[in-house]
Amino acid sequence: MYTDISDFVDVIIGLGGRPGLDPPMLAAVSSVVLAALRDELGKEDSSRVRLLDARVAVRNPTRMIAELLRFADDHPHQPVLLVSEPMWPGRSPAEYSTLVQTEALCNVALRECTATVVCAYHVPVVDGVAVHREVVRDAARTHPIIIGTDGEPWESLRYTEPVALARACLHPLPDAPPSACERVFGATDLYGLGQFVIGAGAHAGLLGDRLQEFKLAVTEVASELIAHNGPSGQLRIWVERGTLICELYAREELTDPLAGRRPSKDAPHGLELANELCDLVQIDAHPSGTAVRLHTSIQSGP
Repeated sequence: MYTDISDFVDVIIGLGGRPGLDPPMLAAVSSVVLAALRDELGKEDSSRVRLLDARVAVRNPTRMIAELLRFADDHPHQPVLLVSEPMWPGRSPAEYSTLVQTEALCNVALRECTATVVCAYHVPVVDGVAVHREVVRDAARTHPIIIGTDGEPWESLRYTEPVALARACLHPLPDAPPSACERVFGATDLYGLGQFVIGAGAHAGLLGDRLQEFKLAVTEVASELIAHNGPSGQLRIWVERGTLICELYAREELTDPLAGRRPSKDAPHGLELANELCDLVQIDAHPSGTAVRLHTSIQSGP
């Protein structure tokens, strides 16, 4: 956690080492931190790291694990430094709960990687008190070690078993509104399901390529749920605060907590593809069933 950007950049540089920035570093951070990092690294050093704007790369928090794993896979048999700053002002409640779920699952996904992982949280302090107490509390639940604003590391006594915490973060999802359109789907009905989504999306004002991408994401997730969770499922679709939301539900549990989060070696499909195409993907998997919610902003359309 940091309050001063220059101090945080010094921490990153210190972990990366100079000259040469060994180990290789991926930093998905805010634009302000990116600018400070580039200034500190200079052209020669900055070319040896991968710098990403977090608001683009991990706007959908469920994508974050794949971004980190891809970089680690690009440097096999070599330690890497992974820095992410996934939280910023303006995150919606749905994004925030999904972010906490993802932060918990990072502990599972990166367990086999030779990596130093730093999850950065900008925590403003007013009169000696952290402004975003909920963020501080949840960071302590998802991280075994916390580096405080004073730069000192300490073991988190609130650290929670990651899979159990990930299951609890989104369950139960808020109810869909009564106005939501519903449809049952099966393996032989994916084309009709896609046309249903096209109609509902167009009616909501989502047009062009984004509508086609949303339809593709929905049908790919439906196909994956059917393949792993039984012969049929239920779809609900609605508009909420300028966002088109589609929920797909199957009665069986999706047992892999990292489903859709690991990068595939071939072309992505199912949940992984949805993570690439949608603004937010929420996965609520429990023994009673699996619900996947896909969100895409209508205002971002052409």
